[in-house]
Amino acid sequence: MAFRVSIFWSMKVGVKIGGWSENWWNTSTDASSVNADVQSFLPKRWKVAGYGANIIAYRIQDMTNARAVQPVPLDQYQSTIIGTDSDADYPTQKGLLQLSGPSPYLTKQWLGAIRDDGITLGGQWTPGAVRVKWFNDLFAELTSTAHNWAIRTVQKVPKIPSPPIVTAVTMAGLVSAVGHGLDVGNRVRITRTHGVPGLNRIWTVVVKNSADQFTITPPAGGFTGAIVEPLGLAVKQVTLFQAIKEAKILQVTKHNVGRPFRLFTGRRKRRAS
Repeated sequence: MAFRVSIFWSMKVGVKIGGWSENWWNTSTDASSVNADVQSFLPKRWKVAGYGANIIAYRIQDMTNARAVQPVPLDQYQSTIIGTDSDADYPTQKGLLQLSGPSPYLTKQWLGAIRDDGITLGGQWTPGAVRVKWFNDLFAELTSTAHNWAIRTVQKVPKIPSPPIVTAVTMAGLVSAVGHGLDVGNRVRITRTHGVPGLNRIWTVVVKNSADQFTITPPAGGFTGAIVEPLGLAVKQVTLFQAIKEAKILQVTKHNVGRPFRLFTGRRKRRAS
């Protein structure tokens, strides 16, 4: 079982107001366990945010039941200090977080509104010992086996044997691919086909007609055209939730712009007012 945890933020800097959300994944067995993990996670995530950043709510969604949604409003993670232009804490001041599971699985996501006081006038991100501890506390929370934070990824497909080749598709969505190995409900990515507009994307198998044919739901009006040079592939998409083994910041963004610069390589100086 897996749950999506969406955390909702707001931030005021001078007269500017920004809002955004972050998605995290948790593999606890029930929503109450997820809620306990969230309550442990939130103070550590909020700690690395800048002045004026507020966590206003979070939402827990069961990925096996789209209607099982639990919204939770918050008021304890409200900043008592409103950022100003000189503070340089902005929603667009972000850190690119890399989360790694068992090799070769990893994913990346942005942490919004990280504190800017560790960025020097010369443009390098050099967080002090206190800031480093706060980030390490956050990373430890994400990788702790006592909690159940995970990355969401697609199962890697081995190069051998090769995925089945898509040779034809009818107007009604009947796809021919010898030895496709798919069942009803499976998700399949069709790629590299030519001649049929809109076919190259991820589909859900609605009928397994045979070992060599399956049906997908066609767009309104049905598919048009015919596959030429059958080199397209039908790759089964299997979503995995892998425990986080490592977390680290790869790069940060330029102040008040959002342009990324590699970690420790610096950013442009702010123009004096």
